[in-house]
Order: sequence, then structure tokens, then C-alpha cells
Amino acid sequence: MIHKENNQKITFSGNVVEIRDCKDGNCLKILLKPEYLNIHMNSSSEIHLGDQLEINCEVKIVSTVPSIGIANNDLDE
Repeated sequence: MIHKENNQKITFSGNVVEIRDCKDGNCLKILLKPEYLNIHMNSSSEIHLGDQLEINCEVKIVSTVPSIGIANNDLDE
């Protein structure tokens, strides 16, 4: 198997559709539509339902590809 890692910069944008407290009480979870991401933030005093957010981040995509050339895509789980 071949193990590949790839860093990519991604921008997510959408409207805030839900804001709720995290279990540990130290952050808020924000559900962003249309991507439906759970975003953990330490403070959201300036974020309200319906607000448009744009979040820039760098992600590491790790995939394991069998040597026969069939990709194992763990992102669909």
C-alpha cells in the first residue's frame, strides 16, 4: 500500500443555522450550512443565527491507496 499525505488550504462558507454549547462548556458548536460543518469556537458573542461565515483553514488529507490502484476513501464515513 502507498500512504499519501497532502496539505490543502480550503475555504468553507455558509450561513449559521445552529449554535449550541459544547459538552465541556468551553466552546460553542456552530453548524454551518450548506456544508453542514460542526465548528468549535471559544467565543461567538458576535456570531448570530443566519450570519454568513467564511472559514479559511489548512487541512491534511491522508489516504491509503492499495498497490492495485483502488482508493480507500475514508471521508465518506
